[in-house]
Amino acid sequence: MCTGVPPLPMNDVSQLLSNLQASHFGVWVATSVWAYEIILALHAVGLAFLVGIMMVVDLRILGLAKAVPLTALRPAMRVVWGGFALQAASGISLFVADAPRFASNYMFRGKLASVFIGMSLAVFIDRSVLRTRSSLGSTATKSPALLAKALAALSLAAWLSAIVCGRLIAYHG
Repeated sequence: MCTGVPPLPMNDVSQLLSNLQASHFGVWVATSVWAYEIILALHAVGLAFLVGIMMVVDLRILGLAKAVPLTALRPAMRVVWGGFALQAASGISLFVADAPRFASNYMFRGKLASVFIGMSLAVFIDRSVLRTRSSLGSTATKSPALLAKALAALSLAAWLSAIVCGRLIAYHG
């Protein structure tokens, strides 16, 4: 925990969120004829790149398409990171348009938690499964394969949770 920096009182957080929404950018995104829709479309493209490729990787780790070597999927992770960058930029832009409502929405918070878990697992899978030939199925013991499959299953669950929570944001709070 940081010392010397007191947490913001709730009034300050509310004020910060209101200021974000009232900023020139926030007002532009919220009131422009096309801005919100274009940013939302970019968010969907980022979702396709990020989650689409991670699901392919996860399903391969779980045993689908065994003829495809895991190391062959490693270059696709650059597209995952690009999709995440697009998701983050577009997501922040959408958030700013209605910051107080999003911040108080428990589905939005669930989505953020799911994305955090999913990205943490993506980094771990990239570093421990895709970069080494012995991580899945070719070692003397079953533990690494079992661990890789557990990570892939958790990753799939995190991304599905992020998608469901993201869709439900509009209907809650």
